[in-house]
Amino acid sequence: MSPEQILMKKQGIKAVELGLSKGIPIPEGLKVTEVVGLNDLLTYSGDFKEEVMEQRKKAPGSLGANRVSRGENITSYGADMGHSIPFVSRENEIKRMVRAVKCLDQLKNS
Repeated sequence: MSPEQILMKKQGIKAVELGLSKGIPIPEGLKVTEVVGLNDLLTYSGDFKEEVMEQRKKAPGSLGANRVSRGENITSYGADMGHSIPFVSRENEIKRMVRAVKCLDQLKNS
């Protein structure tokens, strides 16, 4: 790529990131279900966590125990999880990665 193409690519990525950081408008009438990690440091909200804890007290053990309504068409669920890539947190995936690293190491040393 030429320096001009690299610059254009970087500017395009910045524009997308800026747009996403401002949020994505939800079309009127569209019902949205959102799952929020209560321990996710990237999206943490003390107020939201308090709402979920209150809801858990009101409806323990029910399907609505983690549900918080956020406006007319937005329902959020609090999940006891942080911010991690889902496939990395599963034990079998971690074992596969360990095996792959060992194989690559053997190839490198042979």
